[in-house]
Amino acid sequence: MPRVGYRLLTGTTSPLGPATELPDHPRLAVLPFRVLARGADQAYFADGLVDELITTLSRFRSFAVVARTVSLANSGVDACQAASEPGGRYVLEDSVQRAGDRLRLTAHLVDSDSAAPLWAGRFEGSVKDIFDVQDRITESVAMLVEPRIQRAEIERARRERPGSFTVYDIYLRALAEIFSETEPGNLAAIALLEKGLALEPDNALLLTSAAWALEHRLTMGWPPLGPDDRQRCAALARRGLERGESDAVVMAQCGLSLLQGAQDYDLGMAAILSAVEANPNHLLIVA
Repeated sequence: MPRVGYRLLTGTTSPLGPATELPDHPRLAVLPFRVLARGADQAYFADGLVDELITTLSRFRSFAVVARTVSLANSGVDACQAASEPGGRYVLEDSVQRAGDRLRLTAHLVDSDSAAPLWAGRFEGSVKDIFDVQDRITESVAMLVEPRIQRAEIERARRERPGSFTVYDIYLRALAEIFSETEPGNLAAIALLEKGLALEPDNALLLTSAAWALEHRLTMGWPPLGPDDRQRCAALARRGLERGESDAVVMAQCGLSLLQGAQDYDLGMAAILSAVEANPNHLLIVA
């Protein structure tokens, strides 16, 4: 009887290798929080939140987080200027206020190019549970910020570079077509991804998205593209895992493709569980 082996996929926060890095990745600057009332405990809470947010957001691969030293150097300057100086596109700025034993944090995500607000949120908690409040706020902000940045990047690719064929633009446009959840959109996404893979055949995000598009096609029962769509989906997902095993999104999407598209339940579930462990604050991965 042949032996069957499995490899444990583990997530890290180290950068992907050159083959999986896309050009023109957006950058996010987390500015030091404004404390709206005096108090060493509030300043301590605010500084701790900055550290926690930068650490948590650094797990996401769809954008790069500006180092804390750069963010601190931009304390007190205009948000758009703070983002443009380190080459960022987005700024997360916040304020902290205390009223009695209650703490309130207000967060804003801003597009530095247009100064347009992308998201705003308010969070409250008791100073008696300051570390629990810090964890809850960090998790909530991380989950809400990432999809807003991805949506803004997709719209930017559609609006600003309609004739561009860089790999990053191809990836973003393919995502928009996949998200349409229509058969013509699915066909368009696969065509885009094939064009991207012709340029970078080992790019983990392109491999993963191609497997995801085929998995969705199989799940929806749309007309097959060939006689071996299921095997093709499996091959793309496995290659995606090999090329980007430290990327939580790659692990989650390849795992889903292996589960639903290739019906490889053991490896698919192992990949998904590893993805959740690598980035438990990513909305798509948790879903």
